[in-house]
Amino acid sequence: MKRFQVPSPAGYEVTSRLFSAFVELIGGLHVSGRENIENKGAIIVAANHDSWLDPPSVEEGYKRETGGEHMWAMAKEEAFKYIVPMPEWVNSHIHPMLGEYLGQLAAEHLRLCGTFPVIRDKLLIEQPDALGTVRTIATNNGALLMHPQGTRGNHQRGEVSHYHFDDGTMQLALEFGFNIQPAGVDGTYQMYAPHVHFGEVMPIEQQELNLASCSARDLVRIRQKIIRPLNIELGERIRAARNIAVANREAFISSSAYRQIYSKLINKLVS
Repeated sequence: MKRFQVPSPAGYEVTSRLFSAFVELIGGLHVSGRENIENKGAIIVAANHDSWLDPPSVEEGYKRETGGEHMWAMAKEEAFKYIVPMPEWVNSHIHPMLGEYLGQLAAEHLRLCGTFPVIRDKLLIEQPDALGTVRTIATNNGALLMHPQGTRGNHQRGEVSHYHFDDGTMQLALEFGFNIQPAGVDGTYQMYAPHVHFGEVMPIEQQELNLASCSARDLVRIRQKIIRPLNIELGERIRAARNIAVANREAFISSSAYRQIYSKLINKLVS
């Protein structure tokens, strides 16, 4: 099993500064539901996922409201094997492996920030490295970001009823004793002032499911009787949180404050 790696404060700080600088250009990051954020015990922050901006938006919003609390995150294995596309002249005249090197650098930065890989088409109970990391996070009362959709969704403007949420998040919560903090994100796929809303925490009572040793029949029974009903409730909570984020963003972009932000940006670009 691979060694558990604590998120690097330096890596976190670099990401935070770069993200904040970028987000300020598109209206800033807006967080609501502060009173619902729980900073005690092991917690899974479960959010919808429509854009690559969703994870840093949720992480930065959570960090701001918890005084810089580190957060771990799951990411698809492919994110750690990404090769940055390069123009042909770069490959010919600079270095043919530059895109691969940049991808490796990005992957190392993900690790420094507390992100670890999972294989999407494989059960988590069959991934000992990922399970070991999750167990350590729970033991240390850490925060773990997950997107129960498993991948970016095909969003519709302000509509999340079509979202499908996998059972993996609830399985981990039950197995390791995480409570779940639902979060809704909007404005990331349009790049219009990202809004994050944190809903009320969903308390989860730890149950020793022993999924790794279950027979196929027992696993189906546990999913139908225990996991699936809780997962339906979680999906409703995430949808509700995102609907609030949608309403907050729409109110903001129609406000004078938003118009002022963009008029200042345009003036800077023109001058």
